Amino acid sequence: MKSAETTAFSPDELFQKILFWMDQSECEDLEFDVDGRRCTLIQRGNFVYCVVEMDYSLVENCSMLESLLKIAAPSLLVFSGALCVDPSNRKFCLTKTLQKPFSVDDVMITIEMLSNQNSVWNDIVDQVEGKEKNSVQPRTGWEAYRRAMYV
Repeated sequence: MKSAETTAFSPDELFQKILFWMDQSECEDLEFDVDGRRCTLIQRGNFVYCVVEMDYSLVENCSMLESLLKIAAPSLLVFSGALCVDPSNRKFCLTKTLQKPFSVDDVMITIEMLSNQNSVWNDIVDQVEGKEKNSVQPRTGWEAYRRAMYV
């Protein structure tokens, strides 16, 4: 993943951007912001890797790795996103792979799920690390999008 500046889009704009991106046979990674976090879509063959950057870096705090690994296995029982480290900036990320065929809705739901999972991880790590709970507010834009799409 590149460490480029990212852009925030409304859910409708992002839907259109992903739709266009998926139609390209050979395309660059798509980077954008969701709730202030960098998200990247990487298309390779029949797979799309959805990646949401976390608030923590391996460089800043190696002890954070232990806290995150304590959450990783139990998290996979509930969420389908896995923990990884972006080699370009050593930031922790949550990722999920989608295999074709999939729709733009599948990608949007995966991005929302990873973003929400990220918030849960941040709350848990803050508690484990003894920090004040700094919970991220619900994603009202995403919730509105989802209600509009599935009601």
